[in-house]
Formats: sequence, structure tokens, C-alpha cells
Amino acid sequence: MRVATRYIVITGFISLVALAWFFWDSSQRAIRTVLREGAAAIEAKSIASAMSHVSRRYLDEKGLNYLAVHKVLGVAFERFQHIDVRLGDVTVEITGDRAAAQVALQVLVQVQNDTHYVIGQPGVPALVTINLSKEPLAWRVISVNGIHISRFGL
Repeated sequence: MRVATRYIVITGFISLVALAWFFWDSSQRAIRTVLREGAAAIEAKSIASAMSHVSRRYLDEKGLNYLAVHKVLGVAFERFQHIDVRLGDVTVEITGDRAAAQVALQVLVQVQNDTHYVIGQPGVPALVTINLSKEPLAWRVISVNGIHISRFGL
């Protein structure tokens, strides 16, 4: 009887730890989800979904703010027939309510049946820094550094 009780307690504890780990709100996991969902929204050309991951306080090294990013995405979605976002290695550093994600990124676009890299090169992704802030409901992008918008031809 004692062995059965011990077995049940140990199995219950292991199950509890496994469930806690699975359902725990991991900031690393949440940030990676923001990046994946943002990439999928851009590929789907959904401005609303893409911008839902961007903070209204967005301001990058080029001086682009939230409204400018919204405009750039709208123009890009109209101009490019197809957008393929390839997220490579992602390294996330979290400090309090801020995070910096280093991402190996390639973005291919199709214009008039020609495919071009607008971020990265064939076999050589660009290293991009995506800064995020923990807002009340989710992690949101507050700046993206390392992207040269002039390559978009916008």
C-alpha cells in the first residue's frame, strides 16, 4: 500500500511540473510567437495582423514611427505580388519589460514575375535586431534595426 501511494504522489508531482512547464507564460516563447505571427501576417499581406504586434510607441533608428510603418507596409503589400519571410536563428535577451531579439532574416518578394531579396542575400541572411516592450496584454515591437528601407524601392 505504501509503495502505491508513493508512486501516485511521485507521478502526480511529475505531471504537475510537466503541466506547469507547458502552460507557463514564458516570455521567450511569447516573443518567438510574436515574431512567427508577424512574419505570417506579412506573408498574408494583412496590415491589421502585422500591426497588432507593433507598439504605438514604435520608433526606429531611421526615424520611422508607427504610422510610417503602417504606410510602408501598405505600399509594399500593393507593390509586391508575393512576400516570403524567412526567419532564421533567433536569439532573445530579456531585461525586465524590454527584450532584444537578434534574428537572421531574409525577405524575398515577387515583382512582375521576378524574385528579389529585399532583406538579406541568397544564402546570407541579414542580422536584424528587433526590440520589444512588454505591454499590458502582450510583447510588442518598439523598433527594428538593421533593415535598409531604400532596398524596398518604395
